[in-house]
Amino acid sequence: MPEIVLVVSNAGHALKEISKEIPSEETFKTYTQQFLNSLQSIEKGLQEQITYLSEVATGQPHEGSIYAAEKDFSLICQGTHIAKQHVEGLVKISKHINGG
Repeated sequence: MPEIVLVVSNAGHALKEISKEIPSEETFKTYTQQFLNSLQSIEKGLQEQITYLSEVATGQPHEGSIYAAEKDFSLICQGTHIAKQHVEGLVKISKHINGG
């Protein structure tokens, strides 16, 4: 069961218990503790996702992604294209100077 469903379910059970005419303190405490545990698990998962996304956004190497490699490849391709244009320009100038 996804954690978010557990959070809502445990909160509902705790509220249901406390709304009874004679609530069981032990049952209420159990559901409240389960609610807090589920909430903590969700918070941990969100923090892990935020950390992962921060790494992706800053281009830091991280497990399971080729973002940094793709970025490097793109920069190399751009550099190669610029170098090719310069060489082509030099060839044209050389042909013009040499009368070709």
